[in-house]
Amino acid sequence: MSTFGWLIPKEAVIFEQTIFPAPYQIWPDLLWHSMMVSTDAAQGFARSIANQLQYHYYRVAIEIGRASRGGLWTRSLRANLTEAIGKVEGAVAHHVLPQAFENWFNARGIENIHDPSYGMWVDPAWHSMMSHAYNTAWRAFIVAHQNATAQQILDHAKALAAEFGFPTMF
Repeated sequence: MSTFGWLIPKEAVIFEQTIFPAPYQIWPDLLWHSMMVSTDAAQGFARSIANQLQYHYYRVAIEIGRASRGGLWTRSLRANLTEAIGKVEGAVAHHVLPQAFENWFNARGIENIHDPSYGMWVDPAWHSMMSHAYNTAWRAFIVAHQNATAQQILDHAKALAAEFGFPTMF
């Protein structure tokens, strides 16, 4: 698990080797090098590189999936993430745009919140701890911005994701 609480499938190794190494493949090597330096900064740098690779893997896999499907995804984030990047055992699918507000998002031009670019696999414990506060923050935004545009919603989603410590894929 990364420092963000989001996860990558182990099955991705074969695909990733053709583009870049998987984070969990390079992590031991980076950790070894950072331990040689023996500083917190070096270990933080190694974690940062691993997280960046994980993020780019998600982006590439989702775009490949979108192209192969003609841009159409089902109405199940779990199924779409599984198809796009593979299943992560023990993880749950997290909606960046919460399902509780799906009709509100749809009415403002965001057609399918189940698109895998609007989600990720996360650790169940992290999801349980953060979901209520995350939805509360969304509820406050919706009340204050009833006429928000799709772009304003996506901008808020990015800001909120950063506040809660996870990246966005859009």
